[in-house]
Formats: sequence, structure tokens, C-alpha cells
Amino acid sequence: MNDPAADPDVGYSNLVSERPLTILLINKFLFPFGGVESVLFAEKALLESYGHRVVLFGMHHPRNIETPWARYFVSQVDYADRSPRARLRAAARALFSLEAQRKIRRLIRDAKPDIAHVHHIYHQITPSILYALRAARVPIVQTIHDYKPVCPNAKCYIPASGEVCFRCRGGRFYHAIAHNCGSYGRASSILIALEAYFNRLTCAYEKHISLFLTPSRFLRDTLVAGGMPAERIRVVPNFVDPD
Repeated sequence: MNDPAADPDVGYSNLVSERPLTILLINKFLFPFGGVESVLFAEKALLESYGHRVVLFGMHHPRNIETPWARYFVSQVDYADRSPRARLRAAARALFSLEAQRKIRRLIRDAKPDIAHVHHIYHQITPSILYALRAARVPIVQTIHDYKPVCPNAKCYIPASGEVCFRCRGGRFYHAIAHNCGSYGRASSILIALEAYFNRLTCAYEKHISLFLTPSRFLRDTLVAGGMPAERIRVVPNFVDPD
């Protein structure tokens, strides 16, 4: 693999290490849900083909793939459930999950991972797990698949008007409320704005994650323009099996 200190673009050219590694793959959904999960499962298969041991951590869901690590997963929360009780429970979990932190501590103790590769953890899992990983001295890499670190709704797009938008750049996340950018109305818009402010104030991602990966230069440049550290972001394009 290219030296990441010398080249912002790295790839999967060399996955061979001196010994098989235990790699903790973390994503909130562990079933075929979207593009992120397609990348996750392809990565899992590729790593295992090179002899590495892959351990999963995510959220319980009836559609999850079978895995012996499911007993460590966090309980299911559904942000599409509009009932008052479900909304309250979801809001309480959105910023910092003590349950996720407690369960990943158990997983770290039992699986003893060499490295953690984080994908999507916001809302259902939260950055709470990063504190536990760092305390256990597990190095953390995160693939960023969207604009979430610089845009509360992760799209740089206003749903109501169909406008491409960069108003939140520089930490002005109140625009997510003003333009009702949440997926489930005003309440969700307030929640994602609070989440963005909380993560920016605590620097949870920047403090704990050693290296950020993006699948494109455009995404990398957008994140840097939004305030993320350029020297810690590398481009790793998504891959396909040529067969």
C-alpha cells in the first residue's frame, strides 16, 4: 500500500501483513440496506480472503446477517417510528449511547481487536464507542461515506427546495433547523443540529480517530472545506470484484 503520509490516495493494493489481524468492523446496520452496507460486506469478504479475522459490531435488527458477535450488539431503535415513546427513546440515544459504550467494552475484552474500522455510527450507536476503543488503545480508522461531519443531514441538500446547500459550513448548523433538513420534520431537524453541535464541541471524532478515509477526492475536499483536518484524510475508492 502507498505511504499515506506521502499520498492522499491509497488503495487495497496490499492487504498482506506479517500476521493475520483481528479487525473490528463497525456499522449501525448489518443487513443489506444501502451503499454503505454493500461496501462493508465487500470489505469483510476481502479481508477474510487474506486470512484476517473480522469481528462485527452494530445494532440488533431482524434482517441482520448471521454472526456470532450479535450478543454484543446494541438494542434496536427506529427513528421512523413516530410514536411519542419511540421519539423520546430515539432522542435519548442520538448523542451519546451508554449502552453502546458498555457493550463494545465487553466486545473489546473478548475479541481483542488489533484495529477498528468504523463506518456509520451516528444516531443508533454514537461516538460513545470511540472513547472505549481509545481507552483500550485500539487504533481507529473511519470511512466517511457522506457529508455528515460538515452537514447535519449528511446530504448538503435541502429536501424541501431541492437546493444544493453548504450553509452549515464553518459550524453554522442552525441552518438545518431553519431549512427543516431533518428526515422526519422539525423535531428531527432540531435533533440533527444539536448532534452536529455536540460532535463539533466535543471533537469526539477528531480526538479519537487516527485516519479518515473517503471514497472520492470530491468528498475529501468538501470535508476539508468544512473544517476537517486535511492531513488525516485519505482517498480509498470503493472497489468491485471484476468477476
